[in-house]
Amino acid sequence: MRTISRNDRARVVSSGLDPSSSEPLWSQLVRELTQSLDRGEFRDAFPSEHELSEKFKISRHTVREAIRQLTEQGRLYTIKGKGTFVSPWHDHLFASSYSLAKEITQSGVAESSVVLGQLLIVLDRDIPELGIGRGDQAFFVERVRKAGTEVVAINRSWFTEDLGIQLSGIDLSRGSIYEILESHCNVVITGGWEKIRAAIPSTSDRELLELEANQPVLSLERAAYSGKSVVEWRESLVRDDRFSLIAQWGSEVWHSNAVES
Repeated sequence: MRTISRNDRARVVSSGLDPSSSEPLWSQLVRELTQSLDRGEFRDAFPSEHELSEKFKISRHTVREAIRQLTEQGRLYTIKGKGTFVSPWHDHLFASSYSLAKEITQSGVAESSVVLGQLLIVLDRDIPELGIGRGDQAFFVERVRKAGTEVVAINRSWFTEDLGIQLSGIDLSRGSIYEILESHCNVVITGGWEKIRAAIPSTSDRELLELEANQPVLSLERAAYSGKSVVEWRESLVRDDRFSLIAQWGSEVWHSNAVES
């Protein structure tokens, strides 16, 4: 982990970034810039390294690392000799700020989860994203996500054994598991990727989702990162009649909500 320089520590006091946090300054800046991108800012021009350094009172090295991370996420791209630009399209579901719990709450209904499993298990499969495989122990969480009284999704998550021990016994019936990771385990989710496809659920999953026979769902696979390490592998089934994706391209339009419940 990079040590915070004396200059960064002195200059960051009023910038909104916290030099005393265990989260690196570049990661904090990624979060700040991601929120601005999600609001539709920088559509005309993305600020230069110098401008970001002055605005947030941090070093150009820190700014470069944040830009590199956002470039890897597909939010930005750089043309040598011309500067950094906002990607012309972005599917908001892949933004690091995406949270089903927040989307449900913001829609004006109560968010909750029925926790079906929260325990250490011996894997009968490989999960290469986490670097563990058959015969290894992992911490497994299975939740049925609800908006008010309506079921919207099933989340099945796997964590490494060490992280799972910290999650054991914590109430997961409400809220974002990423906020719980941050507050209880000092693990900050800084990014990830998600693959989505249509699927027909099994009979047992169809019953959990309260679906009619042969009704399709959205199947999501997600790897969530803290820095360069994957800390969660998640497989979800989501009711497509209560959840939709919005993609956009160009600079003329902007949708503030990525998920509609």
